[in-house]
Amino acid sequence: MGWGTLFQTIHVDDSVWTIEDGCLLDIVLSKSNTFKQDEIWESLMEDGSYKPDPLVFHEMRKKLDLERFQLENPGFDFSQAKLQKCYDKPPV
Repeated sequence: MGWGTLFQTIHVDDSVWTIEDGCLLDIVLSKSNTFKQDEIWESLMEDGSYKPDPLVFHEMRKKLDLERFQLENPGFDFSQAKLQKCYDKPPV
């Protein structure tokens, strides 16, 4: 019996898993180039299962935007920046 299909493809050789404190499974998946590296998966599996908590998802999107701003504007310090973007509404 399989676990299902991941949301998108990954680089298996660059992905790792560890067990912490004997009970916590920590998995790091390296996204393949077929999916934009700066996009967040809406769920772990393609069937929509294992979705992040809405607040966590919101914070992940903000973090990626700040990282993108930093890459697009080298020399600027965005470490204290706070985004006021409304991520919950679809773009107009």
